[in-house]
Amino acid sequence: MAKFKAEIVGVFGEDIAVRYLQGKGYELVTFGGDDKTAASKFVKELPRITRYWIGSSRADLATLQFTNDNTWVAGNLPGWADLSDGTVDALTSTCRATSKCRMRDGSQKKSPCAAGVGLFERANLAKVYPLGVSIQSRDGIQLKRSAMHFAYDCSNHLAEIIASDYLGDIIPLGDFMRDNHLVSGYIQKTWEKYASSEMKLPYSGEDIRTAGMTTPEAEGMKNANRLYMRQQQKRFPDGHPGRFDFVAKDELGLIAVEVKVNTSKMSYWQELRFLLLNRMGHRTMLLNVKGDYASLEMSYSGGGFEGVAVEVVNNPLVTAQELDGYSFESVMSTVPRNHIYF
Repeated sequence: MAKFKAEIVGVFGEDIAVRYLQGKGYELVTFGGDDKTAASKFVKELPRITRYWIGSSRADLATLQFTNDNTWVAGNLPGWADLSDGTVDALTSTCRATSKCRMRDGSQKKSPCAAGVGLFERANLAKVYPLGVSIQSRDGIQLKRSAMHFAYDCSNHLAEIIASDYLGDIIPLGDFMRDNHLVSGYIQKTWEKYASSEMKLPYSGEDIRTAGMTTPEAEGMKNANRLYMRQQQKRFPDGHPGRFDFVAKDELGLIAVEVKVNTSKMSYWQELRFLLLNRMGHRTMLLNVKGDYASLEMSYSGGGFEGVAVEVVNNPLVTAQELDGYSFESVMSTVPRNHIYF
């Protein structure tokens, strides 16, 4: 079993942290989404926020986007783990007023956002079939695609509005899920900005095609591009996008929670998430689970805490700072406003 220690010790630590927090009265949903939690006998029982920005508790929008039938994958998150109805309503109203949309342009009444705060509700999406959208075939049979398949695009629209609303002009500042989505958007856009500016390759695809694709000259161009990418990626901090493990709820509200085992440390991007959430007035929590492998495994198997210590650090001090030229405000101020296209 020794060869699996590095792979599963994090699972042991997260399970212990879940039981510890639940024993203290916290409600939990998972936010990380990495593969190791799939093997966890406790963590897998928790509701999960998807990797996408909006609508997590209403539907697994990513799954719907990539299926050809009208299968509904129901979300099971508690309402507090997603954007509030008031926030969704404000975003939907803004989107309708500022965005071009072939669904809405095809039929005002048949577009998903006609339902307002019910935009991502199953009853609405299951019955709405927007006009002017594509019909897909499966096994030779044409299927009429419902609004469930297109709510993913609505979700991305609302995410862009959140990103462009970083100063709180549309939605008041201070909502944890709104600000958490905002930080996620910032981290993603930091990478996009870095990739477009710092990783501009020496040779374009057209250069390589002109050189003949497989000729020695073209291969030399490809190798130069690969070397440049490796060099530039080393300058970008590891651990992107740095999601934390859980969102916890107590009587005071929501908390971002990260779990580390023994000497494991938070990544740069995890620290930056905590830094920004704290700056926005939200709480963060670091749980250090400590114990030797045998004690961690026994706690995982038997449910007790003997031989295991859990250290709780509220609003931990972090060393991460925004990268030079990639401050939160400078990145988010570049997000387009009032011209979002479907």
